[in-house]
Amino acid sequence: SLGFGVTAEDFRAYDWQAVVAGAQSHECQAYCDALAKQAAALKEAGDDRGSRVFRLLSAVASYWPNYDSNEAPYRPRMIWDGKRSAIPEDLTQADLAALAGILAEIRDAEFRARVGDVLWICPPKNYKAAQTAVDAYIESACALEMGEYWSPSVERFLRARQVGGQLGRLNPFHQKAIRAIDEAITRHEATEDTLRCARLMHMLLADGVGDAKRY
Repeated sequence: SLGFGVTAEDFRAYDWQAVVAGAQSHECQAYCDALAKQAAALKEAGDDRGSRVFRLLSAVASYWPNYDSNEAPYRPRMIWDGKRSAIPEDLTQADLAALAGILAEIRDAEFRARVGDVLWICPPKNYKAAQTAVDAYIESACALEMGEYWSPSVERFLRARQVGGQLGRLNPFHQKAIRAIDEAITRHEATEDTLRCARLMHMLLADGVGDAKRY
């Protein structure tokens, strides 16, 4: 990969955050489509730098969660005819540096979590970005909690717990995720008619934490 050839200043030259905010849902798959559409429009208009900015952001949003794997937590969104869409390992050090430069400026929790997570799993593994990702995943999980489907929220809680645990078992960020999951169980246990609480309880029990007797 030759990378996208953009910098943090290039990101700041475009109102890409408005595109994210205007997506149909607050999930990365919707951001991917909206950002890719803008990249195509800028390319058509002859704005190569802008097209590369939005292509990089769309690529990051496109990674498909594979959280059952600690070794490869993201897989390609699409595979066809021996080809595949982007994965984090395609990013160059320059791409990662550009993303790190804007991480603290990302207003949307879902996308901030994704960028922080990518900076954590790609060498040299940005420890501060992982901490940002845990907080942002919890924020995104809570925001998605009242959506039509419960699984997107639970998936973010799962990833917050995973990254928190990778930062150190029972360290402050692992504990943050544990508390957030337990609080979600408390919010829903009285009225739950799906498997949401069961899924959340299994997460904590798998970590050897939580109130096993109550669960």
